[in-house]
Amino acid sequence: MEDGKPVWAPHPTDGFQLGKIIDIGADTLTIEPLNQKGKTFLAPISQVFPA
Repeated sequence: MEDGKPVWAPHPTDGFQLGKIIDIGADTLTIEPLNQKGKTFLAPISQVFPA
């Protein structure tokens, strides 16, 4: 997964969402949905896929 490229990530309430990676943690990625700027969520690294 490249910086700035869109990814599919599991949102806690809205299913998989198209977004971009904002931050990389030890086990999770911070994702900003493309359709909701500024509203980030955490997703497990193993469940995030390139779009």
